[in-house]
Amino acid sequence: PVTHLDEFFQIIIYNLLALLFTVALLTLFVREFQYHRALILLGAGLTILIDTFGRVLHAQIQWQMQARGIGDDRVLLIGAGEIGRMLLQKMVQHPKLGYQVIGVVDAGKGERDLTAVDAPILGALADVPLLIDTYNIDEVIIGLPESS
Repeated sequence: PVTHLDEFFQIIIYNLLALLFTVALLTLFVREFQYHRALILLGAGLTILIDTFGRVLHAQIQWQMQARGIGDDRVLLIGAGEIGRMLLQKMVQHPKLGYQVIGVVDAGKGERDLTAVDAPILGALADVPLLIDTYNIDEVIIGLPESS
């Protein structure tokens, strides 16, 4: 996962590369163009600050919307065993992840461990294509022991 600090350094690197490219093009093609180094540094600093502020603001708005259920991915979870229960619990406890669990598909292994978290069991593994169309599923997450 990318941290905020990693993202900040990426913003700095990409902005400095863009600045270098722009100055190189200006020097190559517009020879009579005069510029002060301080103005270039000021522009680079402002660009980095504005980009960083925009990224942080966007992330905050997105997290707030996802915490309210806006823009969530509709998820179908395959596996009603212990791994499926753990995945379901995480998705329900952390709404900022952006997942809305529509239901669970029983993989037919005979183990059902979803008593701690309420989610409807919608069918069997063979029903997955029909369930995706019926419930307008955006993402299928597999929570089986064989897939971990």
